[in-house]
Amino acid sequence: MERWLAEYRKHGEIELEPKSTRPKSNPKETPIRIKERVIELRKETEMCAKVLKWKLEKENIFLHKNTVHKIIKKERLARKYRIRKLKYKYIKVPLAKGELVEIDVKYVPETIKNQQYYQFTAIDCASRWRYLKIYNDYSNFSSIRFLKKLINVAPFRIRAVKTDNGSNFTNRYTSYLKSSDPMNPRLHDFDLICQKYNIIHYLIDPGKPAQNGKVERSHRTDQEMFYERNKFKSLKDLETKISLWNNVYNNKEHCGLNGKTPNEMLQLFKLKKCHKRLVKTAFEEYATGKYTLVGLAEFLAEHGIVQKKGTPLAKVSVVKILTNRAYLGFVKYHGEYHDGNFEPILSPTLFEAVQKVLKSKQRPRKQKERYDFPFTQLARCGECDCAITAQYATNRFGTRYTYYRCTKKSGKCSQPYLAADALAAQAHTLLQSVSLPLEEIEVMEKQIDTWEHESISSRGAVAQNLKSKLSETREKLDRLVSLYLDQDIERDLYLTTKDALLRQKAKVEESLGDFWQQGKNRLEPLRSFVLSLKEAGKVAQTKNYAE
Repeated sequence: MERWLAEYRKHGEIELEPKSTRPKSNPKETPIRIKERVIELRKETEMCAKVLKWKLEKENIFLHKNTVHKIIKKERLARKYRIRKLKYKYIKVPLAKGELVEIDVKYVPETIKNQQYYQFTAIDCASRWRYLKIYNDYSNFSSIRFLKKLINVAPFRIRAVKTDNGSNFTNRYTSYLKSSDPMNPRLHDFDLICQKYNIIHYLIDPGKPAQNGKVERSHRTDQEMFYERNKFKSLKDLETKISLWNNVYNNKEHCGLNGKTPNEMLQLFKLKKCHKRLVKTAFEEYATGKYTLVGLAEFLAEHGIVQKKGTPLAKVSVVKILTNRAYLGFVKYHGEYHDGNFEPILSPTLFEAVQKVLKSKQRPRKQKERYDFPFTQLARCGECDCAITAQYATNRFGTRYTYYRCTKKSGKCSQPYLAADALAAQAHTLLQSVSLPLEEIEVMEKQIDTWEHESISSRGAVAQNLKSKLSETREKLDRLVSLYLDQDIERDLYLTTKDALLRQKAKVEESLGDFWQQGKNRLEPLRSFVLSLKEAGKVAQTKNYAE
């Protein structure tokens, strides 16, 4: 109020109007020079926020991708995407390089000297490495030439290719009538070349280009980043520019590769092969028993296996490597190991030798010793009904005694400390009060056995009656089926009678099961009570408090 009054006296009623409390400046605001660099990169490359983030990191500018997106959106440089309904959901499986290569053909958008050209594209699903070639026709011969060129140029062995159902790739929809056997049409020339080089040829489903999604997405990039920005004077000019563009593509960051380029992914696959040999060497060295976990971590660090910060692996990580059964060719699923479909790196003999060395060097933690206080969970305080606890006490001669006391969780309690012998004496007195002489207990057990035999004999007639009813019902069912098979009764009457007999049979079976169960359970509580009296007498005579 004093501040308002001072402002009123100084400036009048204008100062009493409500004003925004928003700060005039933000100390954490992104600097203007960085914003200008983001806008400049966006206009130059037209890349998304994630790719721009990776490019800025190479310039030592570290921003979150959401911050980059906000800057782009504020400048109205963001692309408005349509919300598409997801119709297909595919499971992503990690692939090795060359394990699957997608091949497709794209029309070159503009003709060159009234000649239409076609771009043949092949892209590796694992590394996104791509190869392009221009041909002047869309024929079987061009497809075969492209595949042979791809096999020679690719930096890996191609194991499988995937194409659409075009006539230049398959006879699936074009040559059935030309074949002598329509159910076994002749192979396409492209398939023959695949067989020659031991390559599997997969075909997508008709009308499902999303199954060839990686090559289709690369064609969209070609259209937006290459064809819409270039003009071509001749075929040679087109081939030169598209070769340079493919080189740029293979050295361009990909969101699907988490910011890595296709060429970097190929290098990573080479490193993985080196890692396999290095893991085997590490197992062999540790099996000699000369290395500790720290020493093995330093050995791995010298050969390039380190943490993200560049430091050697922790001892826990080294143990995980040495106990990983995936190196034996096993896969763990829901806590259970299964045989994998990949080749093992290690032999079982070497793996078991390493496990023996690990076990010999283990130093397990010592478990806490449990105190011998047998009455703590058995008895409660007689005054406040709280739980009791115990503690040791040692006299001046070194003799140790056990005392029990109330925990006093409910407040004040006047009960004093009680020695273990005194509490045991109370327990013995209580047990002796509820125990019976052994002779009387034996008489009771014999009487229970007699009652059980009498119950079985008296209920035998009832059980026999139920069994005879069950057998009669089964015989009726058999006769009914025979009559129906001989066509002596109609189907409706057969179904109605069969349903009634089945319900009668189920009812008799349930009665028979409940009959024996009830007869058995009637004497069980009495037998259990007599056994507890017998146990009470034995416990009252022993001096072992744990019992």
